[in-house]
Amino acid sequence: MFIKEVQRNLLLTEIEKKYWLQNAARMPNSLLDFFYQYLKKQNNLIDLYIKKAISDHPELVAELKAKTKKIHSALAGMRRTEDEKAAETLLEEQIKQI
Repeated sequence: MFIKEVQRNLLLTEIEKKYWLQNAARMPNSLLDFFYQYLKKQNNLIDLYIKKAISDHPELVAELKAKTKKIHSALAGMRRTEDEKAAETLLEEQIKQI
């Protein structure tokens, strides 16, 4: 749970996240528990702000969904292309063996 809270926290920099995750094993449990509770409160508050912003701006949500759908479609196309290339390479190798 500690790892999850650190990773999803928007207020910590990547360097801070890396520090906490790499050094957690050497830190006292009381410190980790205190920091976990602190991050959990921060994350819950951020979640509330995001939910409020989303509920106040449905047009923004629709725009984000449309953009997300475009990105997913583009990624699916890229995966398909990679799969086609891999299949083509495999077929070429099998033809050489014949």
